[in-house]
Amino acid sequence: MPSRNFSIVEFFGGDEDDSEGSSCGYCKNHGSISTGMWAHNLSVQDYQDLIDRGWRRSGCYCYKPTMSQTCCPAYTIKCDTSKFQLSKSQKKVLKKFNKYLLEGQTVKEENSDDKSSPANHSTALTDETCTDLPDLSLKAESKLQSSGSVNPINITFVEAAVPENDAQEKSAETVKSNSFKSTEDKKDSGSLRPCKKAKLLRKERRVERLKSKGLNPEEVKSKHNQEVKTLEQYIASAPHFKHKLELRLVQSNPPSPEYEATEKDSHEIYCKYQISVHDDPPEKVTLKQFRRFLVDSPLEAEENEDGIKYGSFHQQYWLDGKLIAVAVIDILPSCVSSVYFYYDPDFRFLTLGTYAALREISLTRELNIKNKNLVNYYMGFYIHSCPKMRYKGQYSPSYLLCPVSYTWHPIARCHALLDKSKYVEFDVDNTERIVDYSDLMKMLVLHGRKAMPFGVYAAKKGGLSNDEISTLKFYIQLVGTICASRMLLFRA
Repeated sequence: MPSRNFSIVEFFGGDEDDSEGSSCGYCKNHGSISTGMWAHNLSVQDYQDLIDRGWRRSGCYCYKPTMSQTCCPAYTIKCDTSKFQLSKSQKKVLKKFNKYLLEGQTVKEENSDDKSSPANHSTALTDETCTDLPDLSLKAESKLQSSGSVNPINITFVEAAVPENDAQEKSAETVKSNSFKSTEDKKDSGSLRPCKKAKLLRKERRVERLKSKGLNPEEVKSKHNQEVKTLEQYIASAPHFKHKLELRLVQSNPPSPEYEATEKDSHEIYCKYQISVHDDPPEKVTLKQFRRFLVDSPLEAEENEDGIKYGSFHQQYWLDGKLIAVAVIDILPSCVSSVYFYYDPDFRFLTLGTYAALREISLTRELNIKNKNLVNYYMGFYIHSCPKMRYKGQYSPSYLLCPVSYTWHPIARCHALLDKSKYVEFDVDNTERIVDYSDLMKMLVLHGRKAMPFGVYAAKKGGLSNDEISTLKFYIQLVGTICASRMLLFRA
């Protein structure tokens, strides 16, 4: 077998035999069902293929919801950044942020408390339901200990939706159609007329202003449509800004010197965020827990011929030389994948959740210049049954992953189906075939510290039980035959 660095995973199986499931941070019930495995090592391509089959990572633990059984089905969502279009509310966030940089404005707008509205751009739970997943953590730890493969550490599965004050634009104030003005109010009219809607009145006043300046309203409108600002134009800085914002992309695993020099600052911001926003007790947010959750990663750091560094990173937000926020991301061959985002609560009025998501979309577009395949931005899971998580679909155009065919579908077409049923198979005519024994012969196994094909492993074991064969088929069904033929599955 050729010498190379293999991905090494340890499969734990699923919770299908658990009728109650684990505690769910979305609906607060005890019906969360998933499958998990510990990734000792993962190539960026293997992880790319895994998330395209509905897997996500939390630290070194990878998990996949059992979609047809879990209480809150979580659909993998991605945004095509090459066709990304800013919404009105997203433009408002960018303008507000730029105004702060330009003028030093610190007035907190009404409803700017991030806890009042959903806004995470990470893989996480809503702000008000951020919890550890203790049941899964204990299962992972106990199985690692029983296998004797590694000396495991406690696994924390915090998925928190970063709050964002990304409220929807309020509709223009309207006047009831059956409301009439009296003849005394309109001296030039002898009859009653219904009042016009405020939006139409504003439009008419704007037209009149343009005409008074000798401008053609139609030409102005056409010119405005041709000069639509791009995302990059909105976030471009200027030398005369009162505040200086600097973004630093530092490699977190293995930790680069830049990361190590700023870890203390990063951890302090994390503590403030978790205690203030998620009400975590101070004794919980230790440096060890922080590293386990947001620094440790199974991804191998790679730098390909395109000049892009792949792996796990922290994108740090420095304002006037002070760290105010950190985005934890993975840069993979076909996407930038958001893992988590946290910030200094003193700056929540800047709607940092939405702003950071837009900056990560911009980063994806920047990387796409060097790698044409790196075009998508993954925001983790979209949970339609949890209203506070639907905001992820506002980054357009977005697509959801079918849980049975692993094909992508425009989210707009999925909404009607998800309104009727929380679990939907978007492409039932294109499901994968059932794994058979021939697929087992293609998989790789790590046994006795040696990598070997399945056939050699089965011979060394003197044959396999029906239960183990069923487990291995289940593993291949979930990770796919391609990953199963590249990754080493640890067997004690």
